[in-house]
Amino acid sequence: MSSVRPSAQANAQERAAQAHTAHPTGTSSSTVAEQGTGELIKQATQQLPDLVRAELRLAVAEIKDKGTHAGKGVGLFGGAGLVALYGAAPWSRR
Repeated sequence: MSSVRPSAQANAQERAAQAHTAHPTGTSSSTVAEQGTGELIKQATQQLPDLVRAELRLAVAEIKDKGTHAGKGVGLFGGAGLVALYGAAPWSRR
């Protein structure tokens, strides 16, 4: 994950920390143990779309960063190929 922009990575880590510690109903962790299965499933279904969206935003940010890095590499490799082609051209005429 080191290729992700620091702001995107920090935002993703902050959202993950909030997802693990915050409860949408405002209950404390001691009360969560007393909640019924139905309430926990309700909370999970409410949190799942937000988690999926956050993961997709992070994936898009990572792909954009990797694409930029790959594009620079391809451009440099193509430039080196042109230099090699034009550098070899005078030797082929002799």
